[in-house]
Amino acid sequence: MFLFCYIDLPGCGTIGSCSQTCDQPAAYIMTPDFPSYYQSDATCFWKIKGAYGQFVKFSFINLDIIDNSDSPCEKSYISVFDVDLQDNIKRLGKFCKANRPYEPFVSSWHNMHIEFRASSDNKPGFGFLGKYSIESFSQKSFNNDSFKGQFRTIYFPVTPLFVIFKQSE
Repeated sequence: MFLFCYIDLPGCGTIGSCSQTCDQPAAYIMTPDFPSYYQSDATCFWKIKGAYGQFVKFSFINLDIIDNSDSPCEKSYISVFDVDLQDNIKRLGKFCKANRPYEPFVSSWHNMHIEFRASSDNKPGFGFLGKYSIESFSQKSFNNDSFKGQFRTIYFPVTPLFVIFKQSE
């Protein structure tokens, strides 16, 4: 009997480590022992770090973090944080099975943090599996003959920061 397994990306902090700095161009992150039950009172933290001129895109593939508190996701949750150039941290959301997001998260700059917390008050679930990629900002241009010039817009993940018009000679 043959067993064949294909893994398209590496994992970051997936075996034996619950806190990790991730700097691969793309990788999976997950709770320890996913898809087995996670441990109560677990806390894990992933720092995803790209280079200046890049941004991070993160998506949940599977999310089974159970929180039976009065407010969903109060004690057992996963949080996604955007980190700006001055290392200020802004929470993009706090999630559990009750409010799983389906859209990807995009950082403003080149860093993103993911935090997982499991309370001893709740029955453990299977945890989560997520995928991130570190991508470069793209530059797009077009020519318009009536202007006899070229517009260039630098596209960032949230909004364009500037537009340059170069007059043709």
